[in-house]
Amino acid sequence: MQKTAKEVNSLSSCKEVIHLGGIYAGQILGLAHTVKLLRQEPEAKLLVATVGLSDPADETNIHNIRDFIKKQLTEPLWDETKLFHLRGGMDYSRLSVAHQGDDGASVQQG
Repeated sequence: MQKTAKEVNSLSSCKEVIHLGGIYAGQILGLAHTVKLLRQEPEAKLLVATVGLSDPADETNIHNIRDFIKKQLTEPLWDETKLFHLRGGMDYSRLSVAHQGDDGASVQQG
């Protein structure tokens, strides 16, 4: 039986945790909950895979996504976390104007 992030209350039997989260408004959905549970399991390794509308081959996007993730992790966890970035398949015709291109990663910081 698969569980959503909100249904998982413990990672006590996990040596490795894979968090697959969509990027929305500069946040990795569900990552804060996963990190909270990982605090109880300091030996568990974390792999984060993000999915968003922005091109993961663009270095600016990668930099911004990593900044989103780094803000949510403590230094030891950040140093050991493996990251992967995927581009989601999106039907733009079904998105509202407010959501088109709004995964936050494409915003350039100055």
